Amino acid sequence: MGALDGGGAEKKSLARQLSGLRIRARRRIGIRLDMTPMVDIGFLLLIFFMCTTVFRQPQAIELTIPGSDTLKVRVSQENVLTLKLLNDGTMIWHVGGHPDQPVAVEGLSQVLFEERKSNILRRHREGKPDVPGNAPEIFNRWEANPNDTVLAKAIEDASKLVVIVAVSDSCSYQRMVDAMDEIQQARIQRFSIVSLEEAQRAEEEARRTSRGMRLIRGQA
Repeated sequence: MGALDGGGAEKKSLARQLSGLRIRARRRIGIRLDMTPMVDIGFLLLIFFMCTTVFRQPQAIELTIPGSDTLKVRVSQENVLTLKLLNDGTMIWHVGGHPDQPVAVEGLSQVLFEERKSNILRRHREGKPDVPGNAPEIFNRWEANPNDTVLAKAIEDASKLVVIVAVSDSCSYQRMVDAMDEIQQARIQRFSIVSLEEAQRAEEEARRTSRGMRLIRGQA
């Protein structure tokens, strides 16, 4: 009987030891996040971006409209590039008495660039006094550096190319804006906007004259 009682006493002793080893639960520490500095940083960033951001400039085309008393001058047909905007949005162009050629909006600036170059080289071959002797070299230098204002002024003085934008009655306004954008991208300084009927009458009158001169309003 004594051996049986000994086993029970060991179990009670083990139970008392385990009760003393109870794991106490940790107390959670409350965390409070102060967002005031974050708000200050947010406002500082907002002010920074407001001061440094460049807002989109309104896109507008600046045109100088001649008055009713503006004189008309005669310009050689070889110096006139006529760009016709038809009712269906098609663009065609020609220089002087040459036949019409179609052109896309994306290629209009390149056409104007090449025709201005041809105009300068032709007048250089003819020995015009207002064309410098090194005009081809100046044009090549300007072609490599189009942002040079001195070269751009020399090109403008050497070229006598005038662009006539002849717009039909039913042509969309957006098509005319696209054409004007390409003209400005090509850095054409001499251009006029007329109706298609007026341009056709001027061409017919120029064909009847022996010298092939064309009346243009507001050009010198």
